[in-house]
Amino acid sequence: MTEHPLTAFLRARYDEREQAARAAKPGVNPLRGEWSFADMQVRDDAGRLVVKHTWPNEGEHIALNDPAFVLADVDSKRKILDAHHPMEPARGRGQDPLCAECSHGPDEYYTVDYPCLTVRLLAEPFASHPDYPKDPA
Repeated sequence: MTEHPLTAFLRARYDEREQAARAAKPGVNPLRGEWSFADMQVRDDAGRLVVKHTWPNEGEHIALNDPAFVLADVDSKRKILDAHHPMEPARGRGQDPLCAECSHGPDEYYTVDYPCLTVRLLAEPFASHPDYPKDPA
């Protein structure tokens, strides 16, 4: 079974975010420490300057989205996506694959076509991206 377009799209977005987070802290383990904002500056966990001058709202946003957070966030979303992978179509269901995490048996009431709500919600923040699938369902 080939990967669903929405799944491939999400994996590409997560790869982009991981690469950007790793590039923001080259030569340093980006999983260690957090960035902080004080005195109009953003600094890393070792006190090194990351952003020299920024407005308070921007500085807080930058600090809250430091590389360690982004990598942890991407990792958890990849795990959710992996848990909600499509499985082969169930007998008698034609070509619609079922979500492996959401399908609980042969009863139609408990089966969910792929992409399930969880995967669609993971993709929702990227809806304005030019590569977003035209028909995500």
